[in-house]
Amino acid sequence: MTSYASVLTITAFTVERYIAICHPLMSHKIADLRRSVIIIICIWTISFIIALPYPIHTRTLFYEYSPTTGKPLQQSLVCNIPPQWISEMTIMFQISTFLFFIVPMTAIIILYVLIAITLRRTALNRANSEESTGGHHSSHTRRVVRMLGKPTTRRGPGVNVSSVPLVHCKMGLSPFTLILDAQPFS
Repeated sequence: MTSYASVLTITAFTVERYIAICHPLMSHKIADLRRSVIIIICIWTISFIIALPYPIHTRTLFYEYSPTTGKPLQQSLVCNIPPQWISEMTIMFQISTFLFFIVPMTAIIILYVLIAITLRRTALNRANSEESTGGHHSSHTRRVVRMLGKPTTRRGPGVNVSSVPLVHCKMGLSPFTLILDAQPFS
């Protein structure tokens, strides 16, 4: 049950981040404590209902019997789904894999790509506007940089790009990077 709730919670956080970054005005309209509590209650209710077939169909049973006496061997006692319910539970495994792994992972990937595109577009628009104003950084930009930590600087062909590691994935993937400033260097 908690694994379902975890996946749904991470997906809900991703949707909330997407709305906050890509649609900030809508975020102010819909973000409130009451809505958050309702979403959390819905997540745990759905997780409980979807996980319910597993404890209902799980039994303790013996898988091996003594060849001489025909009595069950104590070492073969397991807590598992009995063979007569395996076919029905296989369908449940497939449904839960699709609904609680494939769909959320796809949604999370798509939303983070959209977030990255929005941040990239914003950074490029800001760089273009700073070129027209003489390259002065606004106090807002300095506060964001200060909040995120000291940026590292990478130089490419004709562009000075400051970046800060944003997210480090525990699965061994490289960190995502948020581009804070893109301007031609002299």
